[in-house]
Order: sequence, then C-alpha cells, then structure tokens
Amino acid sequence: MRLIREGYYKDYKYSLYDVHGNTYFFFGAVSINDNGYLLIPSMMEASKVPADEDDRRWSEMNESLRKDVECLNGEFKQEFAILKNGQRYTNI
Repeated sequence: MRLIREGYYKDYKYSLYDVHGNTYFFFGAVSINDNGYLLIPSMMEASKVPADEDDRRWSEMNESLRKDVECLNGEFKQEFAILKNGQRYTNI
C-alpha cells in the first residue's frame, strides 16, 4: 500500500470498459478493500448502502472478489502451516 500511495505504480496502464463497450485508459493502481480501512484515494471499498444499481453491482463484485482472495489465503495458510508451527514429530 505504501508503494501505491507513493506513486510507484503511477505509470501502470490499464483499460476499463463502459456499458457501451467504449474503452477508457487509466494509470496508477488501487487496492480493493473491505470497509475496515481508511478511505483514501488509492483504496476502493464496497458501499454499505449502495446509491444506485451500478453501485450495488460494484459492491457485489467487490465482495465476491474479496471472498475468493480470502479463500486462497486460507488455503495457503493451511498448505504452509509447517512454516508457522514447525515439525510435529515427537521423536526422531
């Protein structure tokens, strides 16, 4: 997050499409978060109370993406638990 805020990714280019299929190019990077973080320009979070249909869909997609990432993090933690707990052998 520090690198994003300090502009490390300011030259990173990506494209977004509107509902009509028009392409818009943007530079920089953002972080997709839950509502537990401070609201700063480089962070995007789901709306607690969506203002319109587009905002509701964005919130649902955001939550779905975060859920997938959380599941993957859980799988990594389980796979590499040995790094945290060490060997579980009682005798050599």
